[in-house]
Amino acid sequence: MRRLLVCLVVAACGGDDGRGSTPVDGSTAGGTTVTGTIHGLDFGIVDAASAVAHNGTGTSSFATIILSSHSGICADANADVIRANRRELVLFVGVGSGNSLAAPTSTGTFAVASPGNGPYSTVTAEVVDGACAPVTSDTASAVSGSTTLTAIDGDRFAGTFDVTFDSGDHVTGSFDPQGCAAIGQGASQQPTCQ
Repeated sequence: MRRLLVCLVVAACGGDDGRGSTPVDGSTAGGTTVTGTIHGLDFGIVDAASAVAHNGTGTSSFATIILSSHSGICADANADVIRANRRELVLFVGVGSGNSLAAPTSTGTFAVASPGNGPYSTVTAEVVDGACAPVTSDTASAVSGSTTLTAIDGDRFAGTFDVTFDSGDHVTGSFDPQGCAAIGQGASQQPTCQ
């Protein structure tokens, strides 16, 4: 549930349905680029933020990186707002040891895998509709590939990714997001849909 809340605080899609031959192809001023398509959707990434997130009990942590089709995601997270019609790529990166997870403290490559022992990353394509409800038919999860972190500075995690989703779509990109502690806190049980 915590993962869903973190994803929902930053999930949604663009004005039209975005299907067609247009690639994800979003560039932000922060140096974030994404190339590829997911379920034929243009994600149009315009903003990026990252943070160290903690599980509900505070015993585990992981890096959360959000690449969004909507600007102002850090302000939205601080205000407990979900934007309608938004699309996002959500990356989780960490190091597992036994029953605990830790956010990365050094750069390196993290293979797409379920959290367990050793380095791991997950990448999910999240889409919400005009009522901020998840559009499950447009959701996808990476099944292979990796995320490489090239810089870590507090809540800021920069790097690249090269993944293939369960939809069969191949997407690559780089990210240099703003650090935003609110992203790591997740949304309340009932964030405001705007």
